[in-house]
Amino acid sequence: MTIERVLLVEEDEGDAFLVRELLAEEGLAADVVRVDNVRQALKHLDGVSVILLDIELPDSSGLDGLERIKQHRPDVPVIILTGRAGRGLAEAALQAGADNYLVKGQVDGVLLTQVLQFAVERAGLQRELSALRQAQADLRHDQHRGTSVRLPRKEQSRCLLIGSSRYDDSATYPNLPAVEHNLRRLAEVLADPELGGFAPDRVHVELNPTESIGARLADLAERTEDVFLVYYAGHGLVDEDGELYYGLPSMRPGRIWCTALPHQWIRRAMLNTPATSRVLVLDCCFSGRAIEAMTDADATITGQLDISGAYTLTATSRSRVARAPGGELHTAFTGELLTLLRSGLPGEGPLLPVTAIFSPLVKALLAKDLPRPQQRGTGTIGDLALIRNAAG
Repeated sequence: MTIERVLLVEEDEGDAFLVRELLAEEGLAADVVRVDNVRQALKHLDGVSVILLDIELPDSSGLDGLERIKQHRPDVPVIILTGRAGRGLAEAALQAGADNYLVKGQVDGVLLTQVLQFAVERAGLQRELSALRQAQADLRHDQHRGTSVRLPRKEQSRCLLIGSSRYDDSATYPNLPAVEHNLRRLAEVLADPELGGFAPDRVHVELNPTESIGARLADLAERTEDVFLVYYAGHGLVDEDGELYYGLPSMRPGRIWCTALPHQWIRRAMLNTPATSRVLVLDCCFSGRAIEAMTDADATITGQLDISGAYTLTATSRSRVARAPGGELHTAFTGELLTLLRSGLPGEGPLLPVTAIFSPLVKALLAKDLPRPQQRGTGTIGDLALIRNAAG
């Protein structure tokens, strides 16, 4: 595949000149557009084949620039080209979405050109594969619309909505008053007499819980047979080992391992529940880390009945923070999610499948320059709807 335009995000004019020279020596006829910061890069993403990105820029440091670019154009390959060597940083960059990691002074024209060409070819193949999968999904959707998509069986399904809006150590962990509104409104929508897919007495709200929330989680999981939905909103934290935790009111710095809710507890509950379908929705910082953990858990579970698998929807990627704008009634992610659930989606039929919400949710959040959500589903979870479609 042809490389038509390279976006070079590089502050140093000398390094930028050298990159142009190396590419020219190898006969690369691409248009090289250079900007010196991420803010400018976001304005030049249209028509770009590949991006060469330094990670030490005036308006970004570390992998922040990569995350910001990937929020807007996850389909465009990004090659890190930096003076910072180190295996740990390179691995973190690849996990965050970079296609390769090159160190200045250790790259010649041949290697640079090959890396760019490979990244562009791989991105093209991924787009073709995604288009094929989407066409297959659309075909299945058209064939089964109104027949295979279903709501939870109310007497066999449960929701557990967890939120921490206040914290004993509010100087370290700021209070999040919008979380309380998140839980109340989400409970109302899910149990709405006309739209909701859950019985009101099986939508359990746990606002500002204690450490005993783990036992509550396990108990409800064990007693659910059809759909088990868990939602959390609050502070997300990562410990020194990279493990994800969900903030509780009494948590303390340096002791989150015993004063916060470990993601592994939710993972274990999802693994052990007899529920056919498991849905996890996370509105907190670093929530994208749960995608990997839940996928690993699901790999050991055999699907049952007509809908199997699990679906995880997160407000951010594995290294991004979530937004809770001051003065707003809801947090950014849950606010947009509630808007979609209440208004529905034209053309989706009488029910609203969980996977149908994702694309319009991404579009709405990115339009407001908010973090890009993540999703992962297994089995035939896309045939599950949590509510009726208000626009159907």
